[in-house]
Amino acid sequence: MEKPTQLNTIGIMMLVSGIVNVLYAAGLFCSIALGVLATFGLSLLCLPLLLVPLILGAFEIVVASRLMGSGKVGAQTIQIIAVLEIVSLLWGNVISAVLGILALVFYNSEEVRAHYSAQ
Repeated sequence: MEKPTQLNTIGIMMLVSGIVNVLYAAGLFCSIALGVLATFGLSLLCLPLLLVPLILGAFEIVVASRLMGSGKVGAQTIQIIAVLEIVSLLWGNVISAVLGILALVFYNSEEVRAHYSAQ
């Protein structure tokens, strides 16, 4: 059975979201670094906040490259990443949240469900 086009679309959206998350973490790092100068080091307490977008972005890039290639990605993995993309709204990342919602919509299409049930 051939891979549905929605899976490639999910892969492209995950790749875009991963790049956005990594860039978002870099922006947070820059703002924290500037805040260190302004707050005499108190903004270092915010340093753990950039770990979540950075780790999620790296995970999205790896899974997206496997999904767009010939590698197999489990259905649970796609759902978990899509939900984590939606949760990234807590960090102010609206782009990843929208792409996570779209990924869940595309995942729930009949073609993708039939593809995963056939495996």
